[in-house]
Amino acid sequence: MPVKLLLVDDDPDLLYTLEKYLQQAGYNTVIANNGKSAIDVFDTEKPEAALIDVMMPEMDGFEVVKKIRSVSTIPIILLTARSDETDKIVGLELGADDYVTKPFSPREVVARIKTIMRRGNPNQQENQSEITIGAITVDKNTRSVTRENFPIQLTKTEFDILVTLMESPEQVFTRDQIIDKVLGYTYEGFERTIDAHVRNLRKKIEPDANNPNYIKTVFGVGYKIESFRK
Repeated sequence: MPVKLLLVDDDPDLLYTLEKYLQQAGYNTVIANNGKSAIDVFDTEKPEAALIDVMMPEMDGFEVVKKIRSVSTIPIILLTARSDETDKIVGLELGADDYVTKPFSPREVVARIKTIMRRGNPNQQENQSEITIGAITVDKNTRSVTRENFPIQLTKTEFDILVTLMESPEQVFTRDQIIDKVLGYTYEGFERTIDAHVRNLRKKIEPDANNPNYIKTVFGVGYKIESFRK
């Protein structure tokens, strides 16, 4: 079955263009032209991923992301005309997986969608399916995470970062290496993007996100995961 995508933007010409390119790429699309209708369409259509514009009437894209993230971990890509990196980081910290800055090529958006959906395919995961470090267990086949047997809901990007670190405990990964392994491409501001995802991840898996036991910052280099503390 084709993957169903939710496209949200108040520009009808852009919606038409994106819908055409994505349908040609084999995706099923549902659309909304403002934030409030996006939530209605999401509830009705149950899409498997979403492209959401930030600047919209009635309800902005950030609020749409917050509402979707309260009930779902589907991949979300933000479409933003804002050049300020801080605005992009806000979206990531709310739970978006990626962002594309306007103006963009529709082919770039198709490529981003293909990458993010491929990362979510459990048939493409390799090595052992279950990894446990301390109280944290990840199952790559079901893409599930537990801490002390309690389930933790992660976005696809958060899950893939955690798996990358847990597959090689004590190994220090630079932000570039995490980008290459998890996202598969680079874009402007990528270092702060990884930092935002790690902050979100710590809030979910650490007993105390301000004093992390698992994901450690190696200053001036990147991140690693501890293999011995609970």
